[in-house]
Amino acid sequence: KIVNAKGTTVSRLPADEDEEAFVEVLVRDYFDNPLPNWEVEVEFGNAGANVRDVTLTHGTSVTSYSGGRLVARTFSSPGSAEHGTLRLSFQGADAGSFTVTARPAGALPGADASRSCRIDPGTGVAAVQLRTAAGGTPANLGLSAEDPIELRLVPVDFGGNDIPAPGAINVLVSDAKGLYASVSGGEFMLDPDGDPLAAEDHVTIPRGRSQQSVYYVHPSDQSKVGFGLRSAPEAYVCYLLEVTEASQTDEDQARIDLKVTAAAGAAARVELGLSATEGTLNTKALTTNSSGAASVTWTAGDGGQLKVVVGNVRQADGSAVEFVVDWPEATP
Repeated sequence: KIVNAKGTTVSRLPADEDEEAFVEVLVRDYFDNPLPNWEVEVEFGNAGANVRDVTLTHGTSVTSYSGGRLVARTFSSPGSAEHGTLRLSFQGADAGSFTVTARPAGALPGADASRSCRIDPGTGVAAVQLRTAAGGTPANLGLSAEDPIELRLVPVDFGGNDIPAPGAINVLVSDAKGLYASVSGGEFMLDPDGDPLAAEDHVTIPRGRSQQSVYYVHPSDQSKVGFGLRSAPEAYVCYLLEVTEASQTDEDQARIDLKVTAAAGAAARVELGLSATEGTLNTKALTTNSSGAASVTWTAGDGGQLKVVVGNVRQADGSAVEFVVDWPEATP
């Protein structure tokens, strides 16, 4: 069977960083007795393209995982629940359906067992990829003088699947830290007839969009030009706001606990600007702690909204990165 970390049987798994599933194989004899040290081949369909980080957690390895398969012997621990079992952990990669098949060595026909699973695209951004308009790698390209070339910024999850941006993703234009070209003298633009972007400007992939075009033009013919996105932490950022707790502490007062995350994890020591359409706040400015958390007390805000602005961050159009939180319902 295939289970999650809580032991619940699952048939789907998102390709997110913290999502993990387990294949559990129990080998028994005709009388239902567990068989320890029994050799079993475990094979993931599609040559393992749908899974990553496959790890044997219970059992003894015979052949290492490769090409979607491994061979191991069942665990030996008399009296324990793991006696006679194999257990493998895995995470999601390519989105799609696949089967996991376990084949005990020397077993009678029909002893093989298969289970189906599906990997869904994740919700977390693992990287932003730069591609040509045709979807290829932007390397060794030929450029004609003054003729803009279209490139596309694409957010992907931890399995490498294209995903919609979960929040506005701001990509930095910078030879050293962000979006760059392998030749100097050219310019990036947001549209083919637009103004050039300056160094340290940003290109924004709007929330919900799976790609964003950006253009490059050079004043002279060029050959074998490459484009890329540096792996520096500043290369792109996607701020998300989570309300971890929202409750009324009395009839007209509420405590709002916030957590801000960026693509790389908790957004520590980020300045937040606060305002409310109704009522008052105990502060108009907060700084997140090392876990990206912060709290505000909101008084007499019934029916109103709390606006949270991430300080010192601007999207490509100059607008702020902001979120809206509704006044919480009364706690019974």
